[in-house]
Amino acid sequence: MKNSLLFLALLIAVVGNGQSIIPTPNDSASASATITDPLQDIDIHIWLINNTNSSVEFTWLLKDYSTPAGWDVKCCDNNNCYYLLLNPGPFVTLPVGAGDTMDMKFQFTTYCKSGTGTANMVVYLDGDSANTDLMLHFRGNATVNCANSITDITDRQVSVFPNPAADVVTVQSQGGNFSEYEIRQLNGSVAAGGTMDGNGQISVSKLNNGIYQIILYRQGQYAGTQKFCKTE
Repeated sequence: MKNSLLFLALLIAVVGNGQSIIPTPNDSASASATITDPLQDIDIHIWLINNTNSSVEFTWLLKDYSTPAGWDVKCCDNNNCYYLLLNPGPFVTLPVGAGDTMDMKFQFTTYCKSGTGTANMVVYLDGDSANTDLMLHFRGNATVNCANSITDITDRQVSVFPNPAADVVTVQSQGGNFSEYEIRQLNGSVAAGGTMDGNGQISVSKLNNGIYQIILYRQGQYAGTQKFCKTE
């Protein structure tokens, strides 16, 4: 009985709220994680309720952020995942039905650097930004325990060229040559990988167009990362 009353109270509060986009549980969220892998993300969730009478598309963008040097800032909506340091937006979601909820999954990737990151995001309905602007606040705290990684930020200053690339990319770093690599899609899945020769060249001709991340290793130890765009 108590659970039914709580649900009814929440439903009445949502329906009675004149705001077109309602964040839940609220407009701020935080998460903490012990990082044991360079590519481990700190995932932070805020769900958005479409509080209108029709299906709508949310428009959103990264307003500002603050992170330790070397961190990455990403966000996934119901359409795709985006590296926000490459492009802060705006982005448009897939339609969200009236009364339906969509998860905004924000991610900090620390690459084994401890610290705290914050980011602020603006969400609105296209054409009605003055009345529907909503600010979301994300905070991530990382404690690092990466036994098999190189944490010197200088060694992770990796260059990839040409960028964009159609056939082959060349990878260089102040720390020397790499021995193995992985190429990952924005959702984290591995698209390619293998060993590297002394010239640092990697074939990308078989990849679909899009943005990828090259993860680099030396004798099995994480040594650097960089993003590139694959084009025809």
